[in-house]
Amino acid sequence: MSKVIEKKIKRTFSGHETFSCRSYWPKKGYEFLNKGYKFNEIDALVKLGVGKNMVSSIKHWVKSFGIVNNDGSLSSFWSVILDNKGYDPYLENKGTLWLLHYYIVKTNYANLYNEVFNEFRKEKIEFVKSQLLKFIISKLEIEGFKNFTINTIDKDVNVLLRNYCFSNSIKHNLEDDLSSLLIELELIEKVDVTSSNEQYYAFNVTERLDLPWQIFLYIVLDLFSEETTVDLHSLETKVNSPGLLFCMNKVGIINKMQEISVNISDVVYKNDAGIITVSGLDKLDKNKILAEYYAA
Repeated sequence: MSKVIEKKIKRTFSGHETFSCRSYWPKKGYEFLNKGYKFNEIDALVKLGVGKNMVSSIKHWVKSFGIVNNDGSLSSFWSVILDNKGYDPYLENKGTLWLLHYYIVKTNYANLYNEVFNEFRKEKIEFVKSQLLKFIISKLEIEGFKNFTINTIDKDVNVLLRNYCFSNSIKHNLEDDLSSLLIELELIEKVDVTSSNEQYYAFNVTERLDLPWQIFLYIVLDLFSEETTVDLHSLETKVNSPGLLFCMNKVGIINKMQEISVNISDVVYKNDAGIITVSGLDKLDKNKILAEYYAA
């Protein structure tokens, strides 16, 4: 009987040099690589027009968002969007930000994002940073990972929080906050401060009225590529589902399912004794859906 060897996921909790991702870095990193340049070149900082640590950070973020593949080639998906003649090279469309968020979790290069939105979110709606830190460290210890330091995890948590919500720290100026890529999605927000002066955060679970139905559908088709019919429960709870990743409540997901069926005749929305589904997904091409969204 052959022995099954379980391959451990490679853990990446550093590389960003404590910089959250600036709004113009995905395009800057894409253009740099598209010209055939390499991040390890001596004059990379001159070509990118940033400091040495920012060169490393841009490299980290283009990997994290899946803009560059493991073999160093550019992602065909992101090329369609970020190329000068692409759908949205300068990230002016909020739908592109939703896609970036989806891909940073799905790509799982920066592991923390996957664990926060797919796992930690199931356990807590409100939290302080120390609770998130404890969750991650406990998970690493259970899985037998030893090559990490608490300080490294702490810095990674700080950067994630700054990617999604404004910083109160005097060490980070307003310009840094305003240029953080994913703040506009409002997925995590600051709430109360505890008596011991710890900041409380909360996953902002809403209907996501600002999420375009086409982007929602693209992700459903990408995630359930082998399915003809998808039910509400799966859209709420499956790994990388819109419910988890986009902090969508049940009403919001149902609204998107209905909106898709209204706009696409091949998709049928059905509520059968409380079991809510959409069917006809096998007739759709996710890339055409995306093209139609950006053409609108």
